[in-house]
Amino acid sequence: METVISFSDPSVPSSYLSQGVHSVFNFTLPDRQLQIGWRILQTFVNGFDNLSMEWRRRFAESFFTLSHQLGPQSQGDTEANSSERGLMDILTWKYFHEAEQEPEFTDSEFSGLDWMAMAWSLHLSQQPDRDSLTEQSGQGGEQLWDMDAPRVNEEFVLRALCRLLNAAPYYKVIPIIPTLCEFIQWFDDTDLPEYRLMISSRVKEAVRRHEEFEAFHWFDKFHCMLYI
Repeated sequence: METVISFSDPSVPSSYLSQGVHSVFNFTLPDRQLQIGWRILQTFVNGFDNLSMEWRRRFAESFFTLSHQLGPQSQGDTEANSSERGLMDILTWKYFHEAEQEPEFTDSEFSGLDWMAMAWSLHLSQQPDRDSLTEQSGQGGEQLWDMDAPRVNEEFVLRALCRLLNAAPYYKVIPIIPTLCEFIQWFDDTDLPEYRLMISSRVKEAVRRHEEFEAFHWFDKFHCMLYI
């Protein structure tokens, strides 16, 4: 992304961009990997105006796309993890029994927004005194991973979210609205109303366009049935 931003004529995004975004913004990764995600979001935000429309859309679309967490895997040696052993586990209902006993390994949907919520929650938990940090930063607690790392605070997170929502197609916003509304509640006591207003406006616009599409689809289907 940094290379693309440096070009005067940005190239078309790679077909592997979506897979890369899903791999990085995955809340099942170790905590030490969060720095990479924050850094990539900072690059996206700072270089937003230099990225092409296609780059913005593809990145934001991939970020909000719901992916699936892997199901449970058998523990033990290589033989225990073989395809034959996995098939026997399913045939003997062991697979489903493990899924019930260990719900964290069951097949579930998540997106980059879930990663952001988890990463922000972990960031807050690492702050010793949020009130004192708010007085020092003026915009909430900050954590500097290194000299090049972004300053993770309320303004940074909300700004990144606004950029992502502005670039994402409306049909990618619709499925994540419940999670988005729940996440935004964490910033109710933050003195940054302009960002919350932009997020609210983007959600309303997505809902409006979705309703228009559904109405048009229903109208078109109705006329098709009449014709038949």
